[in-house]
Amino acid sequence: MTKKILSVITTAAVLGTMACAGAVSSSAYSGEITFEVPETWANANKFFYAHIWNGLPGGAGLYAWQTADEKMTWTKGDATATYQVPDGDWNLIIVSGNTGIQTYDTVMNANCIGDTCYVMSEQFENPVDSKKVAYGLGWRNNTDCGPHKVVSSLGNIIGNAFLPGEDNQTLYDNFVKKYDENNIPDPDNDIFNWKDDGQVETGKDWTTIKKEVAEKLGVSSEAPTEAATAETATDAATTTSSQGGGSSSSSKSTPSSTVTGSDKTTTTGDSTPVVPLFAVLGASLAGALGIAFLARKESEE
Repeated sequence: MTKKILSVITTAAVLGTMACAGAVSSSAYSGEITFEVPETWANANKFFYAHIWNGLPGGAGLYAWQTADEKMTWTKGDATATYQVPDGDWNLIIVSGNTGIQTYDTVMNANCIGDTCYVMSEQFENPVDSKKVAYGLGWRNNTDCGPHKVVSSLGNIIGNAFLPGEDNQTLYDNFVKKYDENNIPDPDNDIFNWKDDGQVETGKDWTTIKKEVAEKLGVSSEAPTEAATAETATDAATTTSSQGGGSSSSSKSTPSSTVTGSDKTTTTGDSTPVVPLFAVLGASLAGALGIAFLARKESEE
């Protein structure tokens, strides 16, 4: 009977593990996307690249910046370029040319497969280096995807599309965690001190900028909670110069050596919270113990 009880517990534990694995598994997808090549980009470049990664904490990068694996299929003079997205739970993309011109960090998801992206006329401030901007990248048939919404190093709200699990409150909390004037600058973790950065540019102290950002986002300015997501390195990915180029400009940007920072993130998945994982595990173990108790009681009777 003891072996039977252990068998029941083992089976329940395995099922619980499977449920937990399902709870944190991400939605992988793959397929072709199309990029509308602006005439100015077509005239200035020989190649185009699709830099794709998962921008959530712990998300993985795909390929190194402008390597052969990122090269899009394009013939000089064609109006469009295509790219076969490998299987994965990707949620951000930058399209760039061999001259160094590139778009702003752009949200994508499984619905973007088969869709066409295009260079927008609007330019977006680099979240980390306000002296640089890049043209936005939009999707023809997925308006919920587009320029990634973040709070910049100057306290400006830029972009309009969230990654899974993000909202205005998490953007505010991450801004505070990243730029708190009491932080000691830590380049390895993208931590910046507001006094040494934003305040010099804006003339606003930390109390003032926190209040302004909270009001613009319409959120609480209370201290960030542990539920706030860790800041990712995606902000640093947009490294275009102030003349980023695009459909309305023939200027070229400074080539970027930055590889989007999946190596600086800390958790995995497409927004599945950790708490439900423990809840599922706890429920599974409780169920297993309950079954074992009943089995033991039956054997005693």
